[in-house]
Amino acid sequence: MRNNYNNNEYDYENSDRCKNKKEQKNKCKKNEYDYDYESSDKCKNKKEQKNKCKKNEYDYESSDECKKEERNKCKDNEYDYENSDKCKKQKKQTHVHEFEGSTMFAEECEDRHNHRFAGVTGEAIRKGNSHVHKLATNTDFVDHHHEICDTTGPAINVGNGKHVHLVKGYTTCRDGHRHEYIFATLIEAPTVDEKKSDC
Repeated sequence: MRNNYNNNEYDYENSDRCKNKKEQKNKCKKNEYDYDYESSDKCKNKKEQKNKCKKNEYDYESSDECKKEERNKCKDNEYDYENSDKCKKQKKQTHVHEFEGSTMFAEECEDRHNHRFAGVTGEAIRKGNSHVHKLATNTDFVDHHHEICDTTGPAINVGNGKHVHLVKGYTTCRDGHRHEYIFATLIEAPTVDEKKSDC
């Protein structure tokens, strides 16, 4: 009986059924461990894909092509633009004037008030033997504000090759009233010699 048992046990270990079970177990092991996956075609393909991405990212950022493109962008915005035909064809800029002032008072009693304003004119516009400037700005806010949109008078020489412009008019109407203003611009480019200017 014992010999039969031993024979049975021995036979089981070497039987097809046992071999199949071992094979099954090995299959599970194989699927369970990362090693086989790491070495599989599927895994290799994934790694290859990842390396491609890495390669594209690294190569582009560090490549001469990328550096050249960046340099060209800077050139287009700065140096190249300044020396380009497009830039050379642009009209030469002309001088401007700063200005500041206060409006006349408006309204009566407790509502009586005025406004302050400041700004910079547009460029010189040739007119007859002289030139004028356009200007547009807002006044300060006192429950409301007004807009000033006007054209200066011609240049008034003030000596030393400098000039100013007189501006006279009315603000836009707000809150049922408007303000009169009269002021002179400041001299143009205080630190520049007028003899070298455009007007």
